[in-house]
Amino acid sequence: MAALNEPDTDLFLELRRAVLQPPAASQALDPERSPEYRLDPTHPPIAYRIRFLQTRAAAPPKLLLSSSDAEELERELRELAPAVQKALVEQYRRRLYR
Repeated sequence: MAALNEPDTDLFLELRRAVLQPPAASQALDPERSPEYRLDPTHPPIAYRIRFLQTRAAAPPKLLLSSSDAEELERELRELAPAVQKALVEQYRRRLYR
């Protein structure tokens, strides 16, 4: 984890990787085989949440960015990322070591 062991880790790159490479679907979709995919005892396993979401229709987007606008937004966010990462890591460490 970037906040504890790897200070040079790009937090946002790791977040992108985690989103793009979720757990194996066969494990996540089977609530009996995937107790580790619970947030806590008050949350249902991911399998139930996935099934619930699959019963809902996807809403059409309310806004579409042009490719140039999307590139500009990405550039602006890249410039802010180091400061945001530093603030998030510091906030996490403060809470961890109270």
